[in-house]
Amino acid sequence: MAETASDDLATTLAIGVTASVAQFVVHEVVGHGSACRLLCGRILAIAPLWMRCSVDHRLMVLAGPMANLVAGAVCWAILRASPPRTAAVRLFLWLSIAFQWLVAAGYLAVGAGSGFGDWPVVLPALNSWPARLAAIVVAAGGYVLALRALARLGVQRFGVSLLEEPRLTRVGLLPALAAGAVAVMAELVGRRFQPLGLALALGCTAVVGWSLLAAPRFVAPKATDRGDHLPVRRSLGWILGGAAAAVGFIALVGPAFGS
Repeated sequence: MAETASDDLATTLAIGVTASVAQFVVHEVVGHGSACRLLCGRILAIAPLWMRCSVDHRLMVLAGPMANLVAGAVCWAILRASPPRTAAVRLFLWLSIAFQWLVAAGYLAVGAGSGFGDWPVVLPALNSWPARLAAIVVAAGGYVLALRALARLGVQRFGVSLLEEPRLTRVGLLPALAAGAVAVMAELVGRRFQPLGLALALGCTAVVGWSLLAAPRFVAPKATDRGDHLPVRRSLGWILGGAAAAVGFIALVGPAFGS
């Protein structure tokens, strides 16, 4: 339990908020925004859950979720092959993988079930229920595979204590809840009170944290003798950076930047 107590909560919360905002930047700006510009379009507005472009093209829509998958893969490769020395940077990479991959899989499931978001535009076949059910099955499989990868890599880079619920709550659930509070606040500042929008804001953040609590189910018993056993120390840099990311996201993106 000593390791659990030594994970600094303020730092883990800040890292969670930063990783969540990074997921937004990757999806809306790097993905949709870059594709919009490559297609000679103009970015009209960027909000927490959407981006408007003067050009309507499937490639631009597809670029968002694809950017999430690629960014998550890059973070996974770095954390697996060349892990940073500090636990704080490792946690940022680990939570980034979680936000990038789990949100991408979740969006596919939500899009297939509700008709909202990128995937129904990319795949018009999702208008039929057999295709929707197939997409939900694929999304669920991807979600489980992502959790499996996160669990195994997490134990290797943070130690077996990551499987203990108190520590997993401190480095996974609570940071995601903090990110959820920022996402919901951004929606409210933008005067978007629709239940679906608020639910998606929580789905992209808090639900990811709750999902991480299932990590112990995906680690084989033989894996519990491995790990670097690194606690997250207090970092003023991460705390200030997380606060700046939260304020910037709420104040600039919340009202729909550019609109």
